[in-house]
Amino acid sequence: MLITAYLSVFEEDGGMTKAILQQLAKAIGVENPEGISNKTELMRTIQLQAKQRPCFRSDNYMSCEDKDSKWRTECQKLVAV
Repeated sequence: MLITAYLSVFEEDGGMTKAILQQLAKAIGVENPEGISNKTELMRTIQLQAKQRPCFRSDNYMSCEDKDSKWRTECQKLVAV
């Protein structure tokens, strides 16, 4: 439920920031989230901690079959490389 609450804040505020992701990670029990500076790695770590497949922005994100994923909207946004 904590993850769902954070995701609704993300949507209202216009997206995820590294600081907010680190707060979420810490809140759900990730050790030393301040040491993770990459947003994608933070998301995957949060997914692992929540017992989900760590698939955020992986190679198969466009063929995601998890229609109920809480991360789906953010995961499939276009990102400049």
